[in-house]
Amino acid sequence: DASNNDTGSNWCESVDSYGTVGDLGTPASSNPSCAPTCEASLAGHDATCDDITPGIDTYSVSLAYFGAGNSLFSVSTTAGTVGGDDPSTAVDGNILVTGVPEGTDIIITMDDTGSGGLCNLTRSVTSPVCEPTGSVDLELVGVMDFTIVDNGYGVNGAQGKAVHVVASSDISDLSVYGIGVANNGAGTDGQEYTFDAISVNSGDHILVARSVQAMTDYFTVEGIALFNHVLVATSAISQNGDDAIQLFKNETLVETFGDPNCDPNSLSGSSGPPCSEDNTFWEYLDSWAYKDILGSVYPIGWIYGGVDCTDGSTTTFDSGCVYPFLTALSTPDLTVNKISVFPNPVSNGIVNIKSQNLGDVNAKLYDIMGRCVLSTKINSETLDVSSVGPGIYLLQVSVGDSSNTTKLIIR
Repeated sequence: DASNNDTGSNWCESVDSYGTVGDLGTPASSNPSCAPTCEASLAGHDATCDDITPGIDTYSVSLAYFGAGNSLFSVSTTAGTVGGDDPSTAVDGNILVTGVPEGTDIIITMDDTGSGGLCNLTRSVTSPVCEPTGSVDLELVGVMDFTIVDNGYGVNGAQGKAVHVVASSDISDLSVYGIGVANNGAGTDGQEYTFDAISVNSGDHILVARSVQAMTDYFTVEGIALFNHVLVATSAISQNGDDAIQLFKNETLVETFGDPNCDPNSLSGSSGPPCSEDNTFWEYLDSWAYKDILGSVYPIGWIYGGVDCTDGSTTTFDSGCVYPFLTALSTPDLTVNKISVFPNPVSNGIVNIKSQNLGDVNAKLYDIMGRCVLSTKINSETLDVSSVGPGIYLLQVSVGDSSNTTKLIIR
């Protein structure tokens, strides 16, 4: 009617030709360019293998969507079983498709046209290759997003990124493993970094750093020496304090820290859907996340330094949150020249301690998790560690006003 025609928002530019002189318009009929459009959209998806065994396995898909919840949707798939959130009632969510046979590509459809809506959205998903992983003998221990001050970089958050892993058994070729950074809650990016083709021993701690020099400056030379291997990954390590980290073996996902499908730092979901209020605890911006209980599965066993806790620090030891793996080095008197410890490695259970200072020797032995496993005062120059099992330890020795912390290997 005339009142509708007088409302400017009811008009839009036509793209249809009218007449023979190049005019545009649709006289006496509606302009299709003004037609309403579908407001829902599909976002990133993950395709993850389920139980991986020789033969044909199955995989699952998690597909994120936004802007639904205002009409009756049907969700279908060409293979597998549909579950997850219901776009008819949930505005934002994740559609889950499970039980898809390996090697079968699928198409997922989210459609409300049957109820008078305008959305007919589809997503093609390619089957992952579900190779048998065998035993998983590497696990995530720490995720870092430090803001490093000075040390030749100025105030720099780009260089202070690293991932810490530990081997639970001997690995002859570490390159079967890789890391992926799932940025901004937009789902997995897959494997983006492959470990060097080196052999590692059970109990070895490996640091994968964007910049080895930057991490050496921040952890100090003594701190970086506690890692058995320090590898460089440059731009492949790109987490920004609110990104999930994934560990792969044979390009198959075997462990995840965080939630790849939500952004704990998002308020609007513009870069990814925001996490629920009870799932924002894993943010590690300008800080770290650390697995305090080896063998545990996220979110169990992880502790956090607290957002922004490394701001303004030049090393981890003058921050408000020392990286837990280095806690045993937090001593104001690290004097390495006045105290000597030998042999190292120790094979007969006896450690010799020589000091230029007089007085009783106080010795503390810490395991790789920073737990004190031996604390004693000795009046001789020998320390008996035969009661402690084989492994890698930190030995802190204090004599008078001198103190020394040394990595000690017991065989």
